[in-house]
Formats: sequence, C-alpha cells, structure tokens
Amino acid sequence: MLPDTLDRPEFLFRVRNLIEKLGKAWDEDDRVAYIECGIYGLWGEEHEDTMSKVALKNLAEAYLKAFPHKKLMLRKPKNGAHYPTIGTYWDSFAHIDEEMYANDAINFLHWETAVMGGEMAWNWGRYWIQPGEGWDNILTSPDHLPRFLEYLYWQHNNHLGMPGYGKLSEAAQKGLDEFHKISGYRYILEKVAYGAENGKLEVEFDVKNIGASPMYYQWPVQAYLLDENKNPVWHGDFNCNLMDWMPGDDYDFGRHTYGKPAATNKVTGCFDISAVKPGKYVLALAVPDPANGKPNLRFATTNYFKGGYTAIGWVGVGCEVENAAIDPKMFDDLYTDNSLCY
Repeated sequence: MLPDTLDRPEFLFRVRNLIEKLGKAWDEDDRVAYIECGIYGLWGEEHEDTMSKVALKNLAEAYLKAFPHKKLMLRKPKNGAHYPTIGTYWDSFAHIDEEMYANDAINFLHWETAVMGGEMAWNWGRYWIQPGEGWDNILTSPDHLPRFLEYLYWQHNNHLGMPGYGKLSEAAQKGLDEFHKISGYRYILEKVAYGAENGKLEVEFDVKNIGASPMYYQWPVQAYLLDENKNPVWHGDFNCNLMDWMPGDDYDFGRHTYGKPAATNKVTGCFDISAVKPGKYVLALAVPDPANGKPNLRFATTNYFKGGYTAIGWVGVGCEVENAAIDPKMFDDLYTDNSLCY
C-alpha cells in the first residue's frame, strides 16, 4: 500500500488484525522483552508521517490490547504522549539531525514506566558532527564519546542496537564498556547486614541504581543459603519491588551528573530457616528470572558466584562462624559466566 493509503479504513483493519496475531505469538514469550511498534514506512521507521492522530491513536491502542504483558516503544515519542507505559526507540540515537526525537522523549514520555531504546546510525546526514564516523571514532573521540554517554543518562536509555562495530580497538572497547555500565540499570550494593539465630535469618541491604533506567518488569529479589560447594539449599523472597529502584533524574550537562541524584533503597527481610540443617553456609543475594526461576539479573559487584549469585558472607545455622569474610579466591568471574539462560 502507498503512503497516502495509510489512513484508510482498509489499512487500519488489516494492520489491527496483524497486530492481534503478533500479540498471540509474542505477548507471553519470555524471550521477548520489549516490542518496537514501527509497522509502516521505510524500514518500519514511520518517517512518512501520513497517518492522522486518530489513526495513530487506534494503532497505539491496538498494540496495548495485543500486548498486555509487554512494554511497548513507538518510533515518534509524541504519538505515545498519552500512554504512560509506551516508550520510544530512537533509530539514530544521539544523531545531530534528530534532536527533536530526544526532546520529545524528554518532554512527552514517562521514563519511569516507559522504555527508551533504539540503535546507532552514522551513515546519513551530518554524522561527522554527531555522533561521529564509525565506532572507533564514536567510542574514543573527546568530541563524541562524552556526549554519547551523557545522552544515555539524559534520556534514561535502557538499551541500544549497535550494528556493525566488528573488532574494536582497545580504546574503543573501553568506551563500549562505559556504555554497558550506564545503559539500563546498574545496582550498587552500598551496605549489607545480616545475622542468624533461633531459626531466623535477618538480612538488610542498601542498594542504589547508578545507571540510566529502572528495571521495567517485577522480578523477585531473594536471599539464598549456599553450601560450601556453592549449591543453593534454601531461598526466601524479600518483600520489595526492584522496579522502584530508580536512577537519578534531570541530567545536568554542565555539571555532568544528575541534578536529582539516585536515592538509596533499603531492603529488609526476616526469614524462617528452621528447616535448614545446621552448618556453615554462604549468604547470597539473587534476582531470578520468572521465566525459569533461576538467577539472571546481577548486581554490579565482583563478589560473585557462577549462576547469578552475589555472595555476601559466611553465616552459621545452629553453629558459630569465626570469620564471615569469603576468601576472594572463591569468587567467579561475572564477565565470563555463560551459565545464565532463559
């Protein structure tokens, strides 16, 4: 169909039926996190804005009906302004010729509940001004890298598709590592206190999100007891919502930081461990993926055991532990852990 037919009832009827079928295929698929809703125009990027506001509203509501369990992203932020759970994907993230999309996302969308995603593109327009010419240039240049990283903070960016970077130089890899630290959430454990006595385990921890976005789905936060071979023998759920662990806001480009810093979140739990056999265990924190019940989301720490466990310290159940500190030699490398899965 040609662009001038996109506002006709025939197109809307067909596209609503297609969206309904996509929802049946993807809405309950645990491998799918977010849905990019671009469905017309070149590459599905909706550059040809020939649909009326009424038609766009019908389209957005068709997506909401078809995907009640997924977060949605529209190509043009203004079109999602009235839907607090619909975000955006910027297909030329940080590109100098598309500043309007960044401003619209900031002005019209609710990043606390709506996902901001996208991808990089530097092969069109005035790319040499921003974001730069190719990955080595973008990820190393003092004219490009700081702006790219600050846009992540400013827009509360959750993820980016980054096509075609191939093998990076060592300096560019460092820039990419900085991107990975900022984009999405980054949970820092500031303090953990715990104790076990009379069949009860009490745990308290302070956590701060120093990344750019929150976690957009409610996954459980759990305490684990691991035996001396790092195998879980018990776990219990904290009564908390990690979606409330927000990053900072109101990014200040002059000060290179959030005007409103991220808050510290205090989480407490008291657990019944009377059924656990007496012995020496490692207390660990973990966030399992509801799709398989196994730890998947990880805290930003090197106190790590393979399988998604953040190791805190030794604890005695029905016995004394002289030294709660874990020998660093026991820790596994988080970066090379390929055991996590859907």
